[in-house]
Amino acid sequence: MTWVLKFTYSDKTEETIYHFGNMFVRNANGQWFKMRYDEAEKLDGILANIEIFPLTSSDDKVDRFLELLGEVPYTGYDNDRFYNVAPSELSEKYGFDIFKLDQSCSSYLMYEDKIYSLGSSFGGYGTTSFAVADINKDGLKELYFTYSWGSGIHRSQIGYFDPATKEVICFNYSNTNNDMTFYVDAGTLVVCNAEVRADSFVDIDTICLTKVGELRFEEDQIKFVASEQAASQTYEGNGNLTTETDGMDTDRMITIAQDYVISNLMGYDGEVIDIENPTIEIIDELPRYYHHISDISDKEGGYYKVTFTTNLDDLLGPIGVYMDNAGNVIGSDYRE
Repeated sequence: MTWVLKFTYSDKTEETIYHFGNMFVRNANGQWFKMRYDEAEKLDGILANIEIFPLTSSDDKVDRFLELLGEVPYTGYDNDRFYNVAPSELSEKYGFDIFKLDQSCSSYLMYEDKIYSLGSSFGGYGTTSFAVADINKDGLKELYFTYSWGSGIHRSQIGYFDPATKEVICFNYSNTNNDMTFYVDAGTLVVCNAEVRADSFVDIDTICLTKVGELRFEEDQIKFVASEQAASQTYEGNGNLTTETDGMDTDRMITIAQDYVISNLMGYDGEVIDIENPTIEIIDELPRYYHHISDISDKEGGYYKVTFTTNLDDLLGPIGVYMDNAGNVIGSDYRE
């Protein structure tokens, strides 16, 4: 695709520039110019109507956020404080205000006077970058975010808020021992490994390193499509993630189970003693009774069971998480 850009300057003179989706532009006289990397990325973002934002802290609207939030969650830090980390343009243009605790790193979105939690943060940076784009082409721009967490195994993930459905969706993709950020390439919102430059947990900028994948709208849903190289070293998850790699290994299965337990079961009927060191086994059949979570999508090759010990094992037994061969969490043990 070639973009034809017509500029009218303040002295009324006009100029036509041709852009070819790379770092080069050509004027009407046939002269070529090479843009800097940041210039090319910014131009691609403007043309694709995609914007990327770092985290910048302020006290703007914090009082209103706390009023809507109600009870502030206990984080274990005595002086944990909320800041608005959304740049003013993000709020003014799209109505997205993001608030983050400066020590425990939990992040929340305030949108149309409703509060939504954004990803996990324990042991990591929490949210690290934001992007706004209308990938599903419904006329409303989604808020995309990267975040990292993990006290033993550092990992980063991607999520987005859909203003049409008022839902936060986090992709089942864990990039271990890396952080991630966004950039724009040829009109596509791309995800890459990142160098994090943080003055604090609420003032974060990121530098793009190597491509991990990209966000697309396919089969009536927003998908994260991992690059082939990234797929070989990270998790291939549910229908929102597409890779070129088949099969799973035990490390990735454990990561999926850890994500599920931390997001859904932490503090429920006992504390997990060691989240980083569960046991894993392959079983031929599911137990007769278990807590059903989702339907089985892949019955080939048996099932995986990942078991976490808790401080109430003597009374309730450990937490067992069941997954099919595609990596979908399909159930957990009853603990009553």
